Amino acid sequence: MMTFLRLFAICTLLIAFFSTPRTTRAQGGTTYFISAVDASEFPTVRFRVRAVGLDGRAVSGLTSANLAIYENGQLIPAQNVQVTAKDDGPLNIIFLIDQGRLSNYQSFGLPNVRQVFSRLIESGVFVEGRDRVQVMVRENINSDRTEVRLGATQRAADLSAWVASYPFERRSANATKGLEGVADALRAMETLVPVPGSEAAALIVLTRYIEDPAQSVAVTVAQNQANEARNRFIPIYAVQTDTAGTFKQSLEILAAGSNGQFIPLQRATVAQSMDAVYQALGAQRLYYEVTYTSVSGQSGVRQITVNAAEAPSVGVAGRYEITVSPPTVTIDTPAAGSVVRRELLATATAEDPAYGTPSVPVTARIAWGESRPRAIQSAELRVNGRVQGTAQVAPNADRVEFDADISAITAVGSNPTTIEVKVTDSLGLEASGRTQIVVEVAPPPTPAPTPTPTPQFGMMEVAGVAGLCGAGLLALAVVGGIAFFVLRRRAATSGPAAARPVPAEAQKTIIAGKALQSTALAMLTVLEGPKGLLGEPIILVKPRTILGRNPQATDITFYPDQESSVSRIHCTIEQKPDKTFTLTDNGSSSGTRLNGRQIRADEPAPLTDGAEVVLGDLGRSGVKFRFNLISDKKAPAKFSGGGDDRTIISPLRPDDKFKER
Repeated sequence: MMTFLRLFAICTLLIAFFSTPRTTRAQGGTTYFISAVDASEFPTVRFRVRAVGLDGRAVSGLTSANLAIYENGQLIPAQNVQVTAKDDGPLNIIFLIDQGRLSNYQSFGLPNVRQVFSRLIESGVFVEGRDRVQVMVRENINSDRTEVRLGATQRAADLSAWVASYPFERRSANATKGLEGVADALRAMETLVPVPGSEAAALIVLTRYIEDPAQSVAVTVAQNQANEARNRFIPIYAVQTDTAGTFKQSLEILAAGSNGQFIPLQRATVAQSMDAVYQALGAQRLYYEVTYTSVSGQSGVRQITVNAAEAPSVGVAGRYEITVSPPTVTIDTPAAGSVVRRELLATATAEDPAYGTPSVPVTARIAWGESRPRAIQSAELRVNGRVQGTAQVAPNADRVEFDADISAITAVGSNPTTIEVKVTDSLGLEASGRTQIVVEVAPPPTPAPTPTPTPQFGMMEVAGVAGLCGAGLLALAVVGGIAFFVLRRRAATSGPAAARPVPAEAQKTIIAGKALQSTALAMLTVLEGPKGLLGEPIILVKPRTILGRNPQATDITFYPDQESSVSRIHCTIEQKPDKTFTLTDNGSSSGTRLNGRQIRADEPAPLTDGAEVVLGDLGRSGVKFRFNLISDKKAPAKFSGGGDDRTIISPLRPDDKFKER
């Protein structure tokens, strides 16, 4: 007796606690169910989350301040999260009618019984097209079994028509196992709510009392079924029509253990009692729509969790799969291959050349392909690999603009220039676009020659000059006579000059000329460089010619012992056995350009007729010359054997193997 009284007291306390419908505040032990993940507007991601507290009811009051969102274990910053409460979630209800041998629905009043069902619609809780309702019956006519009397429907008219026509007064021939009907209804709920807890669900059991098994056994069975219902987030509302409360213990345990409610019906208050039940169920529609901005640029499957970095053991994590691609950057302006000319300003002088066109407008287009546009965190401009500046890009902008500074490009001639625009998006993905242009720099002005003053002679100066001229003529006559005598004597004592080898002292000074015209291989014409050599041809008579600034190590020397961008041993021009020529940069510090393109060090490059070669930097005492083949094997009549004081053409060496003909 004492055990029964204790059990009754516990059940009474549980009933009092759960009998008041309410939602709860966020607390420890809350279970979260994530559904409807939408990443179609990535990096914006949307999903629904339903939170259920320890009492089995929807949790209210969630915001971005108390709802932490994790993506693949990484916390999303709170400022990237928006949480909106929604009360339009679906409601799923299964009615189970225990129509046993001792059911008293006719004596209780059929209109009263019908109100148990009809008040769902009349109270305004049921939402057409959103909510689902199903009716099942436990009966024992030919056998004890559970049958579906109204299949799951979202139409209020279907339920109303069924309630109006169903024979509630009919009894079974034998006792029914009402708790087995409860088990069947819990399994049926899996079809309506495949993910338990993700939507509001409830089981409403209408019975006079459990006929089979006996009450002592029914209490234990009811507890087991209540635990199962609670674990699947399905509260059970046990509605008893026995006004005397006969055998109600199993029904109280069934309701309290599942976080549901026990409702002892009274004939006069059916409508009020059921309205309270349905209003409480309507509050369980609560869920939250969460929108966040992802901060990860990683492709693949992603997992969304709430208030924990790991997937929950109870509840449902969200999942979606995404392929993240960086944007593409295309430089529209300037067009590839464009030539930008830097002309001299009117104020330019040879000592201070000043050029126009100090910058070039750059416009780059940003495209996203099939991805949604993302914010650009940074954009930078690079010219020939060096960062020149950054720009701010407006949200959702599809282009970025710069001004490329080319004022530092002053090397006379063609200067290949690379322009690059690099962007980084909000996910940290980088992309860049490049284009090649040519910056053409005009040569500086030639300094004006200093005028030579015209001497003014008086009578005394004229007489002095005449005397000097007479003395000079007399000296020339004497020297000429001596030379004539020596030459005639040499001619008489020796054979033809072509038959004798060139004396050693002559080899040290002969570079070309008539004696070596037949050995000329090619010719260099200086276009820019030492002023005394501009336009002068230099004849190549050796299969291998070294050019540079060191007189002791080169065959053709420019700017000896002076500051110059020409290296000491700068490059080599070599004739191959097949009579073709190559140009090789000998690891010079300022490089060698062939027809505007810089060649690699120690890699011979083909040198063709008419090619233009630049040694070093023309803005820092470099040299530019044109290479020409001599097809008739004869040197031009005009030839410089030395150049000015800044250029030396070295003499032939004994190993050069050239002979005078």
